[in-house]
Amino acid sequence: MAENKNQIVGRFYLFMNGKRLPLEGDGSIKSLGTPSRETVVGDQAHGYKEVPKAPEAEFTVVQKSDVSPTEIAKLSDFTCKVEADTGKSYVLANAWVGEVSDISGGGSFKVTIGGVGQFKET
Repeated sequence: MAENKNQIVGRFYLFMNGKRLPLEGDGSIKSLGTPSRETVVGDQAHGYKEVPKAPEAEFTVVQKSDVSPTEIAKLSDFTCKVEADTGKSYVLANAWVGEVSDISGGGSFKVTIGGVGQFKET
């Protein structure tokens, strides 16, 4: 996908160990895994301190016949790639599935992904 400076992200594609999963609705990278900065305040604002954050992503996956929530829940130490329709990608090595939840009769379930390190933009 060619990068267009005027295009805004409209959708994501999720790959787990190279396999693209069918998604429903909006997913998100909740944290890149970079430290958050908290303001240190006393008699005035003095600066900030950095607090470590774990990388985290959450997506709703469509449960087609070749997609197993049980098998996805078992995944650990895999490569997670989130590709945007703008051409940018975010890759998390050594990822794991933290939770599979909200399995519904509507044909979808939620997947929460965590890992060590940070999502790297490519």
